[in-house]
Amino acid sequence: MECAAAVLLACKAGEVARKVRDVVNVAHLRGSASAQPIQVSAEFWDLRDAVVAAEQDILRSLGFGVRPELPFAYLLNYLRALAASPALSAVAHSLLVESFDVNLAARHAPHAIAAGCIHAAALVTDAALDPPAWHDVVDVSRGELCTVASELVSLLERIGERLPARPPPAGSAAAEAAAAEDERRARDLRLWLRAK
Repeated sequence: MECAAAVLLACKAGEVARKVRDVVNVAHLRGSASAQPIQVSAEFWDLRDAVVAAEQDILRSLGFGVRPELPFAYLLNYLRALAASPALSAVAHSLLVESFDVNLAARHAPHAIAAGCIHAAALVTDAALDPPAWHDVVDVSRGELCTVASELVSLLERIGERLPARPPPAGSAAAEAAAAEDERRARDLRLWLRAK
């Protein structure tokens, strides 16, 4: 019943409204071999009451805080404060989107995830951040920063994703130089990951 209650709560917290009856029917269909929705009967009312009670338990355990704080606003504010380049900003945003594939949000605060995305993006793009200890200003330790960044980079290595390449400067010779630079960075990133 906890799963059905979590779905019901997510529907209420999000923009997709669902009736309790619909959630109970889906839970019933998933939990039984029957291919028919449950009819309004004593069994239905028992299931409905169990789902609502589980929903109340979830709400109490969350302290009625059902709107999670996301790291996107932190990322934008930090990038703006650091006067980050568009390339660094694009890579940091891509990393933040990818961060939802792992359970970083369960282990780190939103501001630490945003800072870790910026740190990982700076490592990948060889961007120098000014001041060097900028993470202290946003109350993220160097250790937590490196932990988040290494998890993000290892995630990208695991799933085989490639970070967005910087657009090459105008001219074919410059485009070849940019491609060679991207290959060097990818090689350096692999060596850095092996050293960890």
